[in-house]
Amino acid sequence: MESLLNALDDALVAVRTLDKEIFAGSDAKAYVAARNSNPLGHTVRGLTAPRNNAVHGIVVVDPTITRAVGPSADDDYIIWPAWKGRNEVPASVFSGTAIGGANAYDSHIAGRRVLDTLMDAFRFFVECDPCFGEGGQAGQHYRFPLATLPVAGYERLHPEWPDQDVADAEIRLDATSQLPSGLNRQVRTVFDFEGERVIGGYTTSARGLITFTEPFSQVLADIQSGYTYTVEGGAGNVSIEVSAGDLLVGGSSLSDIASLQGVDIGLWRGWWGLCVADAAYYRTQRRSEM
Repeated sequence: MESLLNALDDALVAVRTLDKEIFAGSDAKAYVAARNSNPLGHTVRGLTAPRNNAVHGIVVVDPTITRAVGPSADDDYIIWPAWKGRNEVPASVFSGTAIGGANAYDSHIAGRRVLDTLMDAFRFFVECDPCFGEGGQAGQHYRFPLATLPVAGYERLHPEWPDQDVADAEIRLDATSQLPSGLNRQVRTVFDFEGERVIGGYTTSARGLITFTEPFSQVLADIQSGYTYTVEGGAGNVSIEVSAGDLLVGGSSLSDIASLQGVDIGLWRGWWGLCVADAAYYRTQRRSEM
């Protein structure tokens, strides 16, 4: 964590220097107008409190870690830090920050991945002065894109690439724009996850049975579009039907089927948790034969 905080401090000091000394120092009126009219500029403004603390060393603004992968052969971890909400950090962090900067933190920093906010800041500075990013090869900004991480899924490695939230939304839209792969799906369990009803089971594919987890609403949409979900019955598999916004098996609500209750859902919850956290993982389990 210490190495992360040191690297983050260095990045925030650089943002402050570019924002305050370089760009505002050259033409404050024009620069502030550009920053206030650009969402990327709002991100720079939102970094005011964290960067001031990085410069003056008042309070450490430590991010939360949303995901970690490892250890590697060198006992290192790949981590995904994100900014905490303003109510999760000491009030003194924002004591000297103007209301505009605090509001920008709430709207453009809190909850976002640290890397996305720094990429946005870099992109804004390049828009202010294209010469700032020169030095790369084949038209790329200096040292971008970053090195590919040895993990599955989308990672923002270039300032001009979409941030994680935008990319996740696009990936999920792509995943749900087509029916699941495989011949059909066999439902084995129904459970609640953070207030959402989730269905788990196996996709019947050419490679055998592959696990799936889907929200109730998506299963409903799949069936309405012609895909087959079944439940094991006494005389074989019974197709699930849609009626009045509910999923029915032989006239009974899927949620009331006794055979689907009491199933050990630890693994299913874990799989769905990965789908919630990683859009690419969700698309992979939905398109298991791609």
